[in-house]
Amino acid sequence: MAKKNEELPLQKCYSFWGGVKYIIGLSLMLWWLPFFGQMIAGYIGGRKVGTPLKAIAAALIPMDIVLVINILMHSGPIATALLSVPTKILGLTSTYLPFAIPYIQFSFLYLATYFMSINKLMILQPSAYSIVVIFAFIGGLMAEQTRKEITHTLERMKVSPVVGGKTAKNLPKPVPKDYVVVESNVKGDNL
Repeated sequence: MAKKNEELPLQKCYSFWGGVKYIIGLSLMLWWLPFFGQMIAGYIGGRKVGTPLKAIAAALIPMDIVLVINILMHSGPIATALLSVPTKILGLTSTYLPFAIPYIQFSFLYLATYFMSINKLMILQPSAYSIVVIFAFIGGLMAEQTRKEITHTLERMKVSPVVGGKTAKNLPKPVPKDYVVVESNVKGDNL
């Protein structure tokens, strides 16, 4: 069993919550690409997670958050409370940070456009949520296959994938300097 400081390099590059963050971030940044934005977000998030089932779970978490926010935005008193929050924030900002008003207005406009585009996608086209989940699954499959190929290659090379080289098998020993002869044709080169 590997010690704490000797982790598998293949395990260090995969992260469930990292994949969730990638899916959220890329979905917010690429909302303006109707299909491709969701495909990219799902695929990259799925690759970051590392396995297909974890990728589906990682894709469902941010998509469920967006779904809940959409439902809350369209339901009676909760919707009016949520819609009044930007006005209150703008009121406080204009009092204490007047230079930040354009940035905050842009942020609210950006998020409003994002949620409106998801609503339009759900009505007119295949669900944006399903696109993210499907491509997260594909990304997870690709990450798992890559991990298998790397492990297979390392096993064929008879090298253990553990970091630090302490458990590496059958690595060649360095040649002692006594047996190495270096000849140089360059004048003034003193080796």
